[in-house]
Amino acid sequence: MRENRILCCRKGHTNHEETSYKFEFPGGKIKHGESPEIALKRELLEELGIEINLIKSLESQIYSYPNLTVCIEFYLCEISQYEPIATEHIELIWCTQENIQSLEWLAADLPLVDRIHTKGIESLFS
Repeated sequence: MRENRILCCRKGHTNHEETSYKFEFPGGKIKHGESPEIALKRELLEELGIEINLIKSLESQIYSYPNLTVCIEFYLCEISQYEPIATEHIELIWCTQENIQSLEWLAADLPLVDRIHTKGIESLFS
């Protein structure tokens, strides 16, 4: 998060039609022995070249796509060092509450997108 905007990342082509070219919140997979917080910091450094400060855990959810089930843990964080660079995504956009729903999102991220759109970014802090 930066200046009341959320970083949104667009995936390129994937092996699953339902995830190709969709927007997602940045993050990634947890490696064996990692905590979710350490994995998030590692993934954001690898994928975007940024270092972050974790502010708080937001929510967890399990979502099943036709060929894939994911468990997602959402965190609110701020960039502490560097500017994001799209190394694994095809596009990065800083979204506001007003325009976040205009993007084509991964289905698993839609509940949080809806929350931000309807209740505001400020709702993530409560």
